[in-house]
Amino acid sequence: LQTYKPVNFVFMFGYLDEELAKEDKHKYLPFPLGPALLRGWKTPTSVVPTGERQLIAGYRGSSQTHQGMMEKMKKSLQVLPPIHRDKVILEERSKWTFKDSDEDHNRYLFLLQNSRFAVAPEG
Repeated sequence: LQTYKPVNFVFMFGYLDEELAKEDKHKYLPFPLGPALLRGWKTPTSVVPTGERQLIAGYRGSSQTHQGMMEKMKKSLQVLPPIHRDKVILEERSKWTFKDSDEDHNRYLFLLQNSRFAVAPEG
């Protein structure tokens, strides 16, 4: 909970963590799936429990739509202990496309399925 102390709200992708929601139901919110559905997201048939996911957080986006965000996100990782930094994946494509390649699509799904949190900057 310390991680989220300075922010006003937290979206949780595709689910709502009940423990966080108990703390403040107005701060911890399920992420609307509209954009993900447009990109081909399908509800998984099985879900790894959040606490068992190998990554703390994942981000895959485009520098075209999130200009300058990658450097800010990388800088913010410095507050994490070094042992946890490699459990946060930040990936950036240079150009946004309406349709993902199979490789991009599969990587995006991998990050969502294996990350406890999906990083979703504005843009």
